[in-house]
Amino acid sequence: MTIQTQAKLQIETSASASLLRSDNRVRRKNVTAYLFLLPYLVVFVIFLLLPAIAGVFISFTDWRILGDVHWVGTANFTDMFNDPMFWQAFRNTLAFTGMTVPILVAGGLGLAVLMNMPLRGRTIARMVIFIPYAVMVIVVGVLWRWIYDQNFGLLNFYLGTLFPSLHGMPWLTSITNALPAVAVTTVWWQIGTNMIIYLAGLQEIPRELYEAARVDLPGLYLIHIFVIPMSVISSLRVFGQVMVMTNGGPIGSTYTLVQHLYSRGWINQFMGEASAVGVFLFVLTLIFTLVQLRYFFRRQS
Repeated sequence: MTIQTQAKLQIETSASASLLRSDNRVRRKNVTAYLFLLPYLVVFVIFLLLPAIAGVFISFTDWRILGDVHWVGTANFTDMFNDPMFWQAFRNTLAFTGMTVPILVAGGLGLAVLMNMPLRGRTIARMVIFIPYAVMVIVVGVLWRWIYDQNFGLLNFYLGTLFPSLHGMPWLTSITNALPAVAVTTVWWQIGTNMIIYLAGLQEIPRELYEAARVDLPGLYLIHIFVIPMSVISSLRVFGQVMVMTNGGPIGSTYTLVQHLYSRGWINQFMGEASAVGVFLFVLTLIFTLVQLRYFFRRQS
């Protein structure tokens, strides 16, 4: 064996050993990453994925918690679509989504632009705007139910002082005012989250790409793709604040899809029909999300 051949073999052996060590390092990093993900994946599978799959199966049965389970096919979906309360909940949910999502998105972006300016006290202002989202929905509902109270609420007190004709306004007991009042509460509660997300996106855009009054919106496409679908999903799933503030009233004017699911499943124990409502809500959410993603990807391309 010549010296050149030996040198070539040594180089090839060294290169192979280096590649092997590199592969081992990558493998160890992957294993470490999966170990960090494992707790979340276990919780996701046990408490989200498996119940969702079970819910789809239950939607085709007459399960009522106790007793035998019988396959009924699409009967639950037929009963659901023939139920006038379902359609009222569907209309209210769409109306609520239309009231909240534009303000949550546009308002969140506007606040982010404002909080991204070199203003004094902006750190405290960011904290004040975001803090409501850290409050539990039950506390939010009780707080705003007191603010909206017709007799001794803060809102009527100050409005009655400025505009005497608005004294004693029935915010949560009026068919016309109840849903917008809950929408205002939701915007106050959730807009800080969108502000923080948009603020993070704005801080990633170099200063030379936007002027004081004009943000380079194409640079925020990825943020829009996340914020808008999440805002829509959150609004379609509205439940907690409605239950605490109005319990679906007055006369069903704030009755939503998730509350209909709760009523059919946990109050009346028609778990099959409740699961059908859940499947419908999932399909509705999926359609909204896919339409928005398709629109954004077309604009980006």
